[in-house]
Amino acid sequence: FESKEYHNLACCIPAVLCCNVVSIYAGPDEATLKNDSCLCIKSQKKVPYGELAGVGEESCCCFVGFSAGALSPSGDGGQQLSIYPGTGCNADYVREIVEELKARQYHRGDAARMRVAETQNAALARIEGKLDLLLQNAGISLPADPVVEDMQR
Repeated sequence: FESKEYHNLACCIPAVLCCNVVSIYAGPDEATLKNDSCLCIKSQKKVPYGELAGVGEESCCCFVGFSAGALSPSGDGGQQLSIYPGTGCNADYVREIVEELKARQYHRGDAARMRVAETQNAALARIEGKLDLLLQNAGISLPADPVVEDMQR
């Protein structure tokens, strides 16, 4: 995937009656949300695609927006806020962002989980090898693994 940027997104926070200017940067392995509020508060949140959940289109009255799961800005009570690009009336733009994030979530998220699983399996194999050597040097023999014996029959 190439990096993509989506600017001029806004999310309204009813409790503060303030709109934030939000930008999303879709990088190769993670998405970044930059949030600048009218209260001079700036924040940035990075989320790997494997941890991005709950991406989808949303609507409020006649406005069209989207939720971006863990990437979405949080309100005062910790609730995740929806993002409404521009004036909140551009359904095609919202659909483009949602489809892009979902595609990256699917491809990069699954690939990332596979890399983690492979790393964990390699570490486990090293530990098992060391344990076998320690047991052998100590003169301790373990009974054969019953699962392996059943599979060989």
